Amino acid sequence: MITLRSISIGFMAIAAILPAHAKEALDAVDCAALKVDFVRMMPEIIEPKPFISRDPPFTQDNLKQLSMAAELDPNGLCHYRDLNRKLPATTPSRIVFLGDSITEYWAIADPDLFSGEVIGRGISGQNTSQMLLRFQQDVIALQPRTIHIMAGINDAMAANGTLSTRSNIVSMVDLAQSHGIKIVLAALTPADSFWLVPGVKLAPFVADHNIWLRDYAAKMNIGFIDYNAVLATSGGDMEPRLANDGLHPNRLGYARMSKLARRVIGISTKTNSVELAK
Repeated sequence: MITLRSISIGFMAIAAILPAHAKEALDAVDCAALKVDFVRMMPEIIEPKPFISRDPPFTQDNLKQLSMAAELDPNGLCHYRDLNRKLPATTPSRIVFLGDSITEYWAIADPDLFSGEVIGRGISGQNTSQMLLRFQQDVIALQPRTIHIMAGINDAMAANGTLSTRSNIVSMVDLAQSHGIKIVLAALTPADSFWLVPGVKLAPFVADHNIWLRDYAAKMNIGFIDYNAVLATSGGDMEPRLANDGLHPNRLGYARMSKLARRVIGISTKTNSVELAK
């Protein structure tokens, strides 16, 4: 039986550079055919409701799309290819939010934030290695003024996935700085257990990673946003009413994150123009 857990682990396990023939095949493929429609599961994630204790519903078409994407496009280069091509070459204050499912669902939960010059580039299930491999296409090529990076929780869910987490983030920072892009590193949102990976305790990794992110941002004199502080209980878990599954914020949780992002980054509510706060 194919489950969301097996699919997610499959995505995280094949973060490898595409060989030349696969890259050519990706250039020729209809990316829309690889786009997985998560509309059916979105209410389960973002609408405030009781804890999810089962796999979100997937159709057979969803499973076929996931299988195709994992085989042909393991790093998600196709995911935003067509949308990227439709964007204006650049804008004065574009900001790109790079991340995993928490970023991808955020754009759905709060479309008012992700409009105008604020661009969401999150892909569900991705680890930092996969984000690094699509950094050229989904960040640098879009010529943003600012990059918001929230990454790492999926590294903690994969065997040995955390070994390169910090190195990958440092590499993304180096790439952004070499292209004159301002950087905001985001703390991981609180989580301990997640039903998709039973038995894996996430809280120690989240706490350690966030300390490192804060210190590294200070050392590099770059931006840092602590979403954990506005979502966590005193024990370090996500406030129950702010997430349905203990990991992904629902609309209530995302509302807190959006308010903090607007204030710290300096995103105008009226125009969604961006000015990095001093």
